[in-house]
Amino acid sequence: MYPVNLKGGHIGKLRVYPGLKDVPRPLDYVVSCVPAQHTPALVEDCLAAGVKVVQLYTAGLRRRGTAKGSSCRSSC
Repeated sequence: MYPVNLKGGHIGKLRVYPGLKDVPRPLDYVVSCVPAQHTPALVEDCLAAGVKVVQLYTAGLRRRGTAKGSSCRSSC
């Protein structure tokens, strides 16, 4: 497991890498919690690193056909 955060540092004994490009290779699976505006760059970094699976937890992605992002309630 390789935690990534712009600030770097350590979590317990785990080194925190400042970016996905700094993580030792190979990477198979990335779990990400980033704002929607950072998702495209993250996916590009994952492609460059040869990541096979990306699981995204994010908010603010616009639904097709709407002017603003919205939650999926009765319209889904």
